[in-house]
Formats: sequence, structure tokens, C-alpha cells
Amino acid sequence: MSELKPCPFCGGGASIKRSHDDDMTLWIKIECNKCGATTRGNWCREDCPLFYQERRDEWNTRTPQWQPNAEEVLMKLKRLWDAGWFTSDDRNCITFNSIMDSLPTPPKEQP
Repeated sequence: MSELKPCPFCGGGASIKRSHDDDMTLWIKIECNKCGATTRGNWCREDCPLFYQERRDEWNTRTPQWQPNAEEVLMKLKRLWDAGWFTSDDRNCITFNSIMDSLPTPPKEQP
């Protein structure tokens, strides 16, 4: 049996919530104990360990997050820097200044 991962939104702990319909159908969902984020409710007629594992797997599955390409981001910043898009306050920041000056000249963007 796998443990529940922390909430993907707030990092809070999660737990399995159980409820029954009027006809005694069992409904379960995984819910964050902090922010209340939930999986969709699922039902079954009997208390089955496999059913619980499927719900845990559903909660624990994370879509890979988009990660920017650092080189592309720095090149775009360099173009903006060279074009004068930063204020004098930005240009006076020693750390920012040294980062921008250390970047190679970016290739020209293709139309």
C-alpha cells in the first residue's frame, strides 16, 4: 500500500474521505487536509483494497511541470538588456549587471 503524497497545490497532508449514498454505495476521494483540494469522487459497492490503491495512485500522479530552458531565458534577457528595456535602477544592480554582462551575444531572432 503506497502512502499519499503531499498536496500538489499547498504541500499539506492528504487523507482518504469516505461517504455513503442513501443506497449505501461507498464513495471515496482523496482530500488535502489544508486547502481542501480533492480528486473526483469514485464509488464502489464493496470495500476493496484495490479500489483504494487506484485512488491513491490517482492522487499521487503528478503531471510534469513545464521547465523553462535557462539558456533561452538568459538570451531573451540579454536581448532586452541590450535594447535598453531595463531601468537605471535595474542597471545599477551589481549582481544583475554582472550576470547580463557575462552572457554571450545572442544570435539574432529569426522572423
